[in-house]
Amino acid sequence: MLSTKDAGNDQNDWFFFAYFFVRKGRLFLSGLSRKEGKMYNIVESGKRIAGLRKNAGYTQEQFGEKVGLSYRSIADIERGYRGTSIDTLIDISNLLNVSLDYLVLGFEKYGEKGDKHVLEVVRGLSEEKKLFAAKILRGILNSLDE
Repeated sequence: MLSTKDAGNDQNDWFFFAYFFVRKGRLFLSGLSRKEGKMYNIVESGKRIAGLRKNAGYTQEQFGEKVGLSYRSIADIERGYRGTSIDTLIDISNLLNVSLDYLVLGFEKYGEKGDKHVLEVVRGLSEEKKLFAAKILRGILNSLDE
């Protein structure tokens, strides 16, 4: 584990930790952690991407074409063998209709506490199913008001 401290600003005293692991004789960066405990773990991030991709109905080859990567690169990202650029993460988040927070950290920041539960239910659904679910939810909420 590697640790460094940025002493440039006393008010924002940041600590960074880097975690490495060795697989098949190669060194991999597993995650970065800050003082607040939020951590980027490329293995877990890759698993999230794989699950979301499968839920959306894409093969690795189809998905790679949509985000401008080869299917081998997609496979390596999903296995946590490599990370990718922020630009590609933005493309992935847009294609899968999830936030960067969710892709990178595994959770989202929500404006209201209840938003989290609603978003978890519809995450990964097609746009058509989301619209249908929204109509059903509106109907239920309207009947509660009557």
